[in-house]
Amino acid sequence: MLILKRLQAFGQQRPGSVAALGVFDGLHLGHRAIIAKLLDLARRRSHDSVVVTFDPPPQAVLMNKNWPGYLTSLEEKEAILEELGLDVLAVIRFTPRVAQLSPREFVARIFVEQLRVSHVVCGRDCGFGKGRSGNLSLLRSLGREYGFAVTEVRPCKYGGQKISSSLVRNLILAGQVDRAAAMLGRPYSLAGKVVVGRGLGRRLGFPTINFEPDSWHRIIPRSGVYAAEAVMEGGLYPGLLYVGTRPTLGLDEKRCLEFHALKSKPPAVDEIRVRLLKIIRPEQRFPSLESLRQAMGHDAEQALRILEKVKPSLATAQGRAQKNGP
Repeated sequence: MLILKRLQAFGQQRPGSVAALGVFDGLHLGHRAIIAKLLDLARRRSHDSVVVTFDPPPQAVLMNKNWPGYLTSLEEKEAILEELGLDVLAVIRFTPRVAQLSPREFVARIFVEQLRVSHVVCGRDCGFGKGRSGNLSLLRSLGREYGFAVTEVRPCKYGGQKISSSLVRNLILAGQVDRAAAMLGRPYSLAGKVVVGRGLGRRLGFPTINFEPDSWHRIIPRSGVYAAEAVMEGGLYPGLLYVGTRPTLGLDEKRCLEFHALKSKPPAVDEIRVRLLKIIRPEQRFPSLESLRQAMGHDAEQALRILEKVKPSLATAQGRAQKNGP
């Protein structure tokens, strides 16, 4: 997959591409339906399939401190899109100046002058240009004017709700990571660098790997204990993920991330990625370290039961979501 940070003369050298525009945060099943249609149209026309996205995300610039954070980093998007078979990822640096482009200016500059597209694929609720004031109807009108076709992809639904990045974010923030996974098409994951902890888990008989997220702009789920699995050095380790401030210790710390492997001893690593499968319980303060240790034992037993069941049920939920889609 070709990654472009500057479009420049791409359209002159390879005109006629089929493009889709969006932040694509999460690359959930709704996004994947758009990508699938994009790839199909591009292949049938023997043209490049191009996704146009932004870095940083527009919300990070426009909302500033009110921005809730992201589901997928640019690097994760690159990996997922390459796996899906995309030809070109065009990354536009989002600045206040770009934010001021009118819908017509945006289409004329990006799609027409720089990409010279033959076709644009988008969802029903697409928005582009200043304040996302451009919509599907305007895009069709501009397409007729500038000579490119527009194909709409209907939204995907799960449980009667339209799948969206904002819905997935809210589910994760509420701890409903299993429902979020069904909409994402994969478990939500947190990655980061391993850091030295206080050693409390080891003293309690539950040694943990402490890590900090790759960015504090990443959406972190509700504090609690989760059935999870860690990816380390190509291996998969079932276990528990703790998200919280260790209230039993009474230290008033910032939230931390700790993973405990259940079935086998994990390798010593510098980085870790943890997939969250289902919440076991919310964070709580225990009257003593012994009661905390007992609770962790119950958490481990419950996690093993969940890990045996959650993947088949997740696959079924994903199938329902896709059937309700385009």
